[in-house]
Amino acid sequence: APPCEVREERLSMEMILNAREVVLLGSGVGCVAVQSVDGVVLDTSGDELVSTFAAALDAAHQNDALRPSIEHPLLRRLAVGEEVGNIRRLSSKPSAFYVRSLLSERDCGAIKAMAQVANMTQARTYGGGTTARTKCEVSWISPPPALTADVAVMFFSPEALERPGGGCEDLQVLRYAEGGGYSMHHDGNARALTVLYYLNGVGETWLPLADAPPRPKNGEDAMARAAKLDPDTDGVRVTAPAAGDALAFFSLDDSDGSYDWSAVHRALPSTGEKWVANHWFRVGGLGLPTPDPREDML
Repeated sequence: APPCEVREERLSMEMILNAREVVLLGSGVGCVAVQSVDGVVLDTSGDELVSTFAAALDAAHQNDALRPSIEHPLLRRLAVGEEVGNIRRLSSKPSAFYVRSLLSERDCGAIKAMAQVANMTQARTYGGGTTARTKCEVSWISPPPALTADVAVMFFSPEALERPGGGCEDLQVLRYAEGGGYSMHHDGNARALTVLYYLNGVGETWLPLADAPPRPKNGEDAMARAAKLDPDTDGVRVTAPAAGDALAFFSLDDSDGSYDWSAVHRALPSTGEKWVANHWFRVGGLGLPTPDPREDML
């Protein structure tokens, strides 16, 4: 067999950060590796490289960097306040992001028009109640396939997208009158990702327990703690969104599908007519078999 041609190429930082895998090639002399998920290239080889690479892997496992996740790996690298493209991380627990111009003005208008054609009715929560969400009408429409695909690829890891049994619900379109809002709640069973589209640039959403350790033990603990907090000073508060912007956050622990109670949130009283749409995504294998009374379910 002809000898193999070996070509050595220095990896740029951009190439490393965009890589989907950490790969160790060869063994001993000539072995090449990436020291860590932060993209530091090793110039060592042999025993020194092996020991250094092993230490880097241990460190990565300890800081949770290599744990399988449903979240897109590029987003997982973002620290709070950092941006990639039009996406900015708002918090780590829950993993929440603000996305600028996710929808165009034309998209927003089309969604509102389809919701009105589909007949808007008084919004009700799980069990038929109307007190949790006030001054609000709702309609359900089929989400545009292109939007669903784009958002899924934007936020989910390739592994999550390959799981059987995933998908999304119909788009829940809401119209709030001035003063309308929605009390504190968790989005509920099997809803791994919530994407809330602001359709007319009106509305404020508050996540009171965002990055507020310790992590809530359960729903009762989360609600009790949230009740003592102030949207002016605590947690993460989305204010003054532009039409077409979106808030996205993960609501489940992707290791076992249990609720991440730090994702409880509230729609603050609206300062005018507010149009929003909820896009709920599910991941195969995550979620509980029965609903929870606190869920935002119809």
